Amino acid sequence: KKKIDIKVLIKSSKVIETKQKRKMAFWIIDDGVTELEVTVFSTDFETYLNLNKPNFIKVSIEKRDYNDRVTYIATNIQKI
Repeated sequence: KKKIDIKVLIKSSKVIETKQKRKMAFWIIDDGVTELEVTVFSTDFETYLNLNKPNFIKVSIEKRDYNDRVTYIATNIQKI
């Protein structure tokens, strides 16, 4: 699977709690050209929280097929 590293602005965030009582999020991100909805799983979301929740970050985006639709996963979150 191919990943793209990109610098983005987090425009909105919806945080939920998993069955294991961990937080994860759905973000709308913007790279200045395109807006995209991405899923941020618990481990990566915790990394983001430990960076003091910056709005502008560098992430890796991976395209996945889930329940017959295309989704995007954000990983490798870094402060810029």
